[in-house]
Amino acid sequence: MRGRKKKKVRAGRKKGLGNVKEAEGIVLTSVLGLSAAAGFALLVRHFYKKFIQDKVQKASLIEGNPATYATQLYQAMGNEHWYLQSNSDAIFSVLRSVPSRTLYAKVQDAYKGSYADNLNADLEKKLSPEQYNEAVRMISAKPA
Repeated sequence: MRGRKKKKVRAGRKKGLGNVKEAEGIVLTSVLGLSAAAGFALLVRHFYKKFIQDKVQKASLIEGNPATYATQLYQAMGNEHWYLQSNSDAIFSVLRSVPSRTLYAKVQDAYKGSYADNLNADLEKKLSPEQYNEAVRMISAKPA
């Protein structure tokens, strides 16, 4: 009789999660699954952002489009390459050509969509304080 009881107890231990190797396998599988899901989500996010950026940049070829102004400002600020410096004359030329504050707000949106940066913050970084204040006054003086 004693032999039978021991066999039942031993059989019960094998069925549960008491086995450390099984628990390690489950944890490892869970971690790998979560890592794969996170990697896939980041990959999808990258391609979605690239798709939106390409769409906006294609629209920037049209004269008078907010994306056109955003691209011109980005290039004038020398943001394309680390070794380029900003061209304040080109920046002011583009700002003069924006006809209204409403369109300027759309330019800001296009700039953020294309380059994931704030246009006003980039202008403040690239221009001297006096030039930045002049740019703000220029934009504020435009009709709504």
